Amino acid sequence: MILQGPRIWRWMASSAKLCRQRAWVASAYVTSKQFEALIKKIPERDIDRKIFVRWQLRDLVAGASDLRAYELARENGWRFYVNSELHAKTYLIDDLCAVGSANLTTNGMMGVSPGNKEMLAKTTDLTSVAGWFMELESSSKELDDELFAQIEKAVQGRQIDDELTPADEIKYDESLLTALSSQHDFAIFTHDLFWSMAKELNCNLDGNEQVTRDLEHDFLLLRLNHLRERNQIGNRFLETKAFHWLLNNVKEQAYFGELSSKLHSSLQDDPAPYRKDVKILLNNLLEWTELFGGDYFTLDRPNVSQRITRK
Repeated sequence: MILQGPRIWRWMASSAKLCRQRAWVASAYVTSKQFEALIKKIPERDIDRKIFVRWQLRDLVAGASDLRAYELARENGWRFYVNSELHAKTYLIDDLCAVGSANLTTNGMMGVSPGNKEMLAKTTDLTSVAGWFMELESSSKELDDELFAQIEKAVQGRQIDDELTPADEIKYDESLLTALSSQHDFAIFTHDLFWSMAKELNCNLDGNEQVTRDLEHDFLLLRLNHLRERNQIGNRFLETKAFHWLLNNVKEQAYFGELSSKLHSSLQDDPAPYRKDVKILLNNLLEWTELFGGDYFTLDRPNVSQRITRK
């Protein structure tokens, strides 16, 4: 279904009112007025709230986006990410997805005239949209108060004269550009990984305390009640930090030994886990990926070592 004009905001507002699990927004431009309107629609419950913006210096100086959006995010429990390459407009509210040209601005959402002709297309391809958001997060910088203060200082006193000011002159200085650069590594701990083997999902848990504990841990990762919500496992798996780590570390293909070394280096536990335990954790992750991540990876064993290949 194609949403145009005022129907864009009506869909957004009605979806937000029913939100129970997550609200993920990616919009090159975000104005605080429209972001605040979205915030007010979402119920006050434990919801995963993330917003991704472009926030190039020229965007902020020209008023295409405004600084108040970060303050609203901080006040209302949203994680706020900056990605200078972002151009997409993508919205994921629980399992409802829409992609298109409409920014989270008054012009983009409300169909005001005169203005741009915007649209969003509703999609049922939840797997692709959730995976896209995970990859976006891995290449974005999460903003904190210190970085925000630096951006705020860079914006203050700047003006744009379209005839006299070339676009490439309105940019952050090198130190701030570096601070906002993509974060290629992120902290991961053994508790972020899967402790059970995927084949144990259908086990009879009676009497096997270790398997029960491992599965209980893994369903906490998935934010699911393992007795009633098994049908949601696949989608939730694709949102986990463990799968996110795999996406970030297999660009084309990798063999088990190489990937095991990377995982051992990435883990931030103190004391560091034994290599044999890391291999077990990696094997579990690959089993889960083979079961639920088939849209992203293929796994095979061409020789002795297992290989994972990006699709």
